[in-house]
Amino acid sequence: MVLSIIEHQWLFFIISEIIFWVTLIAFFVLRYVLHFRLGSFVALVMLVLNELWVACLALINYSYTGKLSTFSIVMIAILVYTFTWGRHDAKKLDIYIQRLVAKWRNEEVPQAVKEYDQKRLYGIAYAKKQFKSWLIHLLLFICIQLFFYFSSGLSEPGFLYKNESYNQINAVWMKIFIIDTIWSLSYFIFPKKPRKQV
Repeated sequence: MVLSIIEHQWLFFIISEIIFWVTLIAFFVLRYVLHFRLGSFVALVMLVLNELWVACLALINYSYTGKLSTFSIVMIAILVYTFTWGRHDAKKLDIYIQRLVAKWRNEEVPQAVKEYDQKRLYGIAYAKKQFKSWLIHLLLFICIQLFFYFSSGLSEPGFLYKNESYNQINAVWMKIFIIDTIWSLSYFIFPKKPRKQV
């Protein structure tokens, strides 16, 4: 059975992504369009179970191969995003859907949306918030590099790790880190402004 999962791991991953998007859409439709709270709760539980399945896929792959493969790296990246920045993005999406449904029904926006708008930061305050998030990213990056260094060591001439999986992770993560750095600093140059009320 384990061998079958390993052989079809990318297929299982694609299926899990399809399940994720279907259940996410179902959650919003059931909760905000149909007002079916129990149904939306079931969809939410399915979302959580789906993410646990993704974690199991990564664990099975690592247990079987004994190394961090490209598949494991992708799974880990998805899980890290899900439980860090993904939570914030999910909140923004939730607010956006509530606003969209209220506009579609020609109703007043929910109280939760109003409270969210009141707490939103703009200008330098928002830039500082983004910078703090970047600092957490930097700290995490440094900690992982230290782990890589002490668990693998450097290869000659000293710019790469001896463990090739670590180098693959760094190749992807470095690109993400550079983009995050540019994105975070851009808010100091082009401060975020409140949306214009129509």
